[in-house]
Amino acid sequence: MTKTLILIVLSILSSCGKNQSPVQGDPHQKQIEANFSFFESNKKLIPAKLNSPYSKAILKCALKKDGRGCTPKNVPLLGMRDEELNSDYILKNTIVSHNFLAKNFKEYLNSIHNKYLFALFSSVSGIVITDEISSSFYYSPTGMIYINASYLWKSHEEFTILKFKKDKRFSRDERKKISTDVDFVKNNKIIYFESHKKERTLENLQPNLSRLLFHELTHANDVYPSNQFYSLNKTKSYLKLRTARYESKELVSRQMVYPLTIKAWEYAIFFVDNELIHPNSHIFTKKDFMDDFVPNIAMVFYSYTTNREHLAMMMENYFMLFTEHFETCNYAYYRPNNNKSELFWFQKNRILQPNILLEAKNAIKLMLPNTLASELTSINTEFSLETVSDINPEGKQPTCRSY
Repeated sequence: MTKTLILIVLSILSSCGKNQSPVQGDPHQKQIEANFSFFESNKKLIPAKLNSPYSKAILKCALKKDGRGCTPKNVPLLGMRDEELNSDYILKNTIVSHNFLAKNFKEYLNSIHNKYLFALFSSVSGIVITDEISSSFYYSPTGMIYINASYLWKSHEEFTILKFKKDKRFSRDERKKISTDVDFVKNNKIIYFESHKKERTLENLQPNLSRLLFHELTHANDVYPSNQFYSLNKTKSYLKLRTARYESKELVSRQMVYPLTIKAWEYAIFFVDNELIHPNSHIFTKKDFMDDFVPNIAMVFYSYTTNREHLAMMMENYFMLFTEHFETCNYAYYRPNNNKSELFWFQKNRILQPNILLEAKNAIKLMLPNTLASELTSINTEFSLETVSDINPEGKQPTCRSY
């Protein structure tokens, strides 16, 4: 890695200071900062479960942008209490912007039977579901995850009640020639198609919400693996704890291999945030993709943006395949001369690529309790890794449904 690149990475991932953003160096920092108006709005939030003994403390902390007073003593992580991580307990630690979101979230929690997903909730101090954010995120100053309400409406009436703020990531730019995309498929159904129906059933909601929770809860477990709860100073704020743990390299993501190649990393920053690290950062060819991306351990370009996003994307794919049995399909497209994008590479179940799978299992062992980690990393799957390159633009395009 060049000296210049090291300085850039350190700058992005530097710890918090007086004049810095409270989420400096956090995953999807810019997207969180785009939602700062939510913390300043005094938005009225309500408990998902009436008479919850925890909702008062969560409500007090949830809108604090600087996280002041948000400590494990005042708002413990869910796994710090002697309670079973079940639907009822999670609901007691959830606050929402609309009553029907609480109802739908309760139905979702009661419908899934995934002990690994429930275990991941141990590392958050609360769950916030609201329509006043543009993208879902884990917020380290409060220790909570903030879920966009678009994942939890069911009826057209509920849809019309909610506000929807635009997520500005991946905005169009004619210089973006190479792009990656992912489908999650089960029983010949792609989860994103299911989630955009005008009237949605619980079955329509489940896969995409589970995918999102695996991702955001991984961010929380990255910072506070359950086997390290005992070492936390419960009187310090979550922001100070996160900063100290980052600087001492205790975060799971800081103990892993980062899929860093200079060209792919620079292009990923441009692809996601439209920012050029150098004037030619947008130049990324098919050959660069095959040389830099394919043999490496990133799931998609988004994985390159920070090592914490790399971990979350990898875990999202691992949990969806091994515990929910959704196959993943990675696509690479090339757009010549501003024309329609052409598929040139396809990979089914990229998470099973040996170097990625090894890194994913290492992460699970660092994040989850020993027994669960051992069980999860021992699961065998009937699914296989398959790759197709040099796809003819005029030919039939392979997908998880047709390949």
